[in-house]
Amino acid sequence: MILNDQEIEDRCVGGSDLIQPFDRSNLSNCSYLLHAETVFLPETGEEARIDPNSSRRIWTIKPGEAVVVMLAERVHLTDTLLGMYTQLNRWATKGLSLMNASLVEPLYAGPLSCQLVNFSKETIHLAPGDEIAKLTFHTLEHAPVRPKPQSVSPMRYRNALAESASRHPQSFLNLAAIRQELKETARREAGTTANRTLREGSAFLAILLILATVQPWFSDMFAKRTGLMIDASTKEVAELRDELKREGANAYSERLGRQIDALSSKLDAESRTVRLEAARIQSLQRTVNGLKAKR
Repeated sequence: MILNDQEIEDRCVGGSDLIQPFDRSNLSNCSYLLHAETVFLPETGEEARIDPNSSRRIWTIKPGEAVVVMLAERVHLTDTLLGMYTQLNRWATKGLSLMNASLVEPLYAGPLSCQLVNFSKETIHLAPGDEIAKLTFHTLEHAPVRPKPQSVSPMRYRNALAESASRHPQSFLNLAAIRQELKETARREAGTTANRTLREGSAFLAILLILATVQPWFSDMFAKRTGLMIDASTKEVAELRDELKREGANAYSERLGRQIDALSSKLDAESRTVRLEAARIQSLQRTVNGLKAKR
């Protein structure tokens, strides 16, 4: 059987101290609202500090972050009464999930706690005294045959929570650490790709500089022999630029692309100058040949 609001109140004010401190306004049809008192941080076990930038006294729970919350209420259960607490729907709709929907054994006397995880994409704010969960009470038909009473003081419970929180990862399933490791791995791989692209691009540029230097004479000689013209510098530089832009999609490759553009312009200018000089030499050669023929 589940206790209703009046039965819960009777056991709180009738001398049995079922819930302390007790406030009638926290009662619903068959449950009692539980409130946040202290937040313990994972990995360190330290108490979370109140956000100094907020006008309210609040804690912040970042996306993926897990925290341990000590509740303000204490319970004192008889040998035929057990408690169960579950999360509130208002927090579930925001992405804050209660991970320990707990059973409170008969004959337990002491504080309670919650383990919360923020599964949303936004930071969730939690203030001291905020309603966190609701507690229901169930009666046993018979008392335990081998009762095991347990009484925990608030100080002992607080210390145990801090130690427990220190063993938890900062985020649920340690996703924050995994995410950071993936980022570092991606950054290292991007750097390796950029360095390889830079080395290969430099080698290609050196080859193109050589080709651009000898290309006018080679083109002229090839044209005289075959009647065809070769103009490789512009085409090769353009292909190299396109290849480097495809391979390196980061700051290194972008800077290399700009350097290639500048070198392309310089190569084109030098190629034009060399062609003009070659044409002038060919003109002089024809003049000399004409003078020899006249003799």
